[in-house]
Amino acid sequence: MARATRGLLAGILLLAAALRLLGIGFGLPYPYANVDEHIVTDRALGFLRGDLDPHYFAYPSLGFDLHALLAWLQFAVGWIGGRWGSLAEFRAACWVEPGVLLLPGRIFVALLGVATAWAAGRAAAELARALAPEGDAPPRRFVRRLAAPIGALAVATCLLHVSNSRTITVDIPCAFFGALALAHALRHARGGRRSDLLLAALHAGLAGSSKYYGALFALPVAAAALAAVPRAGARTLPGRLRSLAWAAAVTLAAFLATSPYVLLDAAAFRRDFAFLEQHMESGHYGFDPAANGALEYARILASEQVGLALLIPAALATLFLLTTPRARAAALVLAVQPLLHFALIARFRAQPADYLLPLLPALAAATGAAVPLVATRLAALAQPAGQRRVRLAVLAAFALPLLWNARPSLEVGFTLRRPDTRVLFREWAERTWPDGTKVASDSWLELPLTRDCLDLIAAERANPRPIPIRRGRDWPDEQFEALLAAARNSPPPVAFDYLRLLPRELDLGDALLPMLRDAGFRWLVLNDINIARTLRVRSQYPARAALYESLQEGPWIIARFPARPGDASGPTLLLCDLERVPKKEK
Repeated sequence: MARATRGLLAGILLLAAALRLLGIGFGLPYPYANVDEHIVTDRALGFLRGDLDPHYFAYPSLGFDLHALLAWLQFAVGWIGGRWGSLAEFRAACWVEPGVLLLPGRIFVALLGVATAWAAGRAAAELARALAPEGDAPPRRFVRRLAAPIGALAVATCLLHVSNSRTITVDIPCAFFGALALAHALRHARGGRRSDLLLAALHAGLAGSSKYYGALFALPVAAAALAAVPRAGARTLPGRLRSLAWAAAVTLAAFLATSPYVLLDAAAFRRDFAFLEQHMESGHYGFDPAANGALEYARILASEQVGLALLIPAALATLFLLTTPRARAAALVLAVQPLLHFALIARFRAQPADYLLPLLPALAAATGAAVPLVATRLAALAQPAGQRRVRLAVLAAFALPLLWNARPSLEVGFTLRRPDTRVLFREWAERTWPDGTKVASDSWLELPLTRDCLDLIAAERANPRPIPIRRGRDWPDEQFEALLAAARNSPPPVAFDYLRLLPRELDLGDALLPMLRDAGFRWLVLNDINIARTLRVRSQYPARAALYESLQEGPWIIARFPARPGDASGPTLLLCDLERVPKKEK
């Protein structure tokens, strides 16, 4: 790679890092502005206890392993500095304030996001080798040198990828390992080296161990094993089948080595995987307006989440692959995973945008190879003296829109730098309400809890009731014990008796309000996102929708967080005074 190309690629990776780190501390120091983060951090802390069984299999284990290793390194640094005297003390501190783990974990995921841009650039460079003009003429060198920076830029500025890189998630590791699997598979398809095939298989197994559908990255590896150009002489069918068997064995070994408890705790795996399948069939409550998954995902791809600046050159690359006979192996390797992945997720009733992330390596590789190739072909139609200007003009026409894709990521990043609404509410509550105030909410709030509240939660954990009076987060036992011990040993100056309302309570509708009043709750905090989701599917949840509709406006709403739109990040919180809500006659 030429020095200028390396410098350009380095600049793009710095841009990728800047976009992902901007606003990465949103919601801190209180967990969880993103409620799914505790799925990873809880398991990581459990591993530090010595129990390597995650006891949770909606995701495979590699993401938990990576964050457990990161947490152990964090402990080691703190132990050397005298902050923690033992691993048990570190775990207890993290259970009481899980935010201790969040910022390092988010930065780690952001760096994996940057590495994904680099890996996509490698895949683009390999695809460009298959598509570039034959020989060692300047046009071929131009295509090969520019493919990697363009491919990296496609991922670096993609809003969908940037947004998911700012939070602890298993999707970004899946895309990273998938991009490396694709890059090595394309290289094996071109050169036939066994080491590239085994590296591709290794990364495909790790992609599947990050998120189950990452196992589809084994398909380009298999395609490369069967369609690779022989290094010397013709390859026989038995030789290709042996390569396929090696690739399958390495992929499976990589998956099982990093997610062994899918076999060692097979009953729990079957239980959670069945729940995951049911979730895919039933959809995300209130977030799936389209019955046709393919159309919904096509809309997301065309939106600013991914964008036409990436899709158009990727489509051109597909055309080049179909019309270039020597690139048939590369075409098969590139196309098989994104096509089958899209077909799979289009069947789901659940349609979150992050399910599209595994498509990015192939889209970015195609974009990276297509842009310099289009520039070269159009330049060939011009006079020799003007060919350089034509190449630069075409590059600018494609690269500038990709660069412009960074704009929404910057806007979101600057928004995330504002205080989170849940942080604003907590600060207001601690200033305004007396110790022991009872407050209920339809969403997670990070409030200090009174000892009495924790004692009641402890009683309910031992003897659950149909409609709980108090409800804590579904804490692991060790976390709850640490919280209870902290509240007893060093109670905060202002703490709250907090009720987290579950769907079964909200589905009581109007009957919920007298129950809250009778239990001494005057304050109810509502989340506008939950209101919007419910009203979107009101026919499925009529009582809950009627409750929200009756409460979202009126003199009983005494405060909003934020007070003015745009002053904070996070959902708008509505504070409802139940004493002002008219009581209905029985």
